[in-house]
Amino acid sequence: MLPKAIILASVVPLVVLAYGGCGGSTLSDAFSNAPVIDGSASDAGSANETSSSHEGGAASEGGVPPSVSTSCNGAGDCVLGALGCCGVGCGQPTTSSYVAIQRGQESALRAATCTDQNAGCPDCATILDPSILAVCRDQECKVVDLREDPIAACQQDADCVLIPSDCCPCGLIDVTKLVAVGKGKESAYRSQVCDPGTSCSSCNWNYEGARAHCTSKHCEVDRTK
Repeated sequence: MLPKAIILASVVPLVVLAYGGCGGSTLSDAFSNAPVIDGSASDAGSANETSSSHEGGAASEGGVPPSVSTSCNGAGDCVLGALGCCGVGCGQPTTSSYVAIQRGQESALRAATCTDQNAGCPDCATILDPSILAVCRDQECKVVDLREDPIAACQQDADCVLIPSDCCPCGLIDVTKLVAVGKGKESAYRSQVCDPGTSCSSCNWNYEGARAHCTSKHCEVDRTK
């Protein structure tokens, strides 16, 4: 049994590891409350990498159409989205599966990149990893993988801690809603992820069945019991 962590709530946002069919739904719907963290953008890649599904869409190659705003001022201004009609497609998306846009531009992104509203999308499962975030960097929304961001840098497992992906965590936290950051970076992470106007009441939270692991000099969540 892995150790239980009990910490006074003071940190983090919302990105959920979830399973859901991608038939007809847009990624902007799934990420309407996705957080941001100021960090360096990078393409993580993985053995399960899948490309975005653009069936029925006419998207600008390599990025967001000019008609969709990607400007931002800070934490809470950016959300993840996907080009085309069918979201990020099947399997486990990576950073290259997403685009980062200004919050409130979700409908504009779909309108600009999904030209066939009756496009047939695959009925399949998509695994959303909370470590992939939309970030505000130099007043521009970017997609980053927390597992390659400096805020999660480490040399050994002891350098890492797990925190919830919700800005106001309380009670028993599902392990699929945990992210890993460097020890001592918890408050810095929250300040860059949660809207400055977020006010949370004092509440203890805990988790079971996961541990923080240092892999390739960056912290990751190990959900194996």
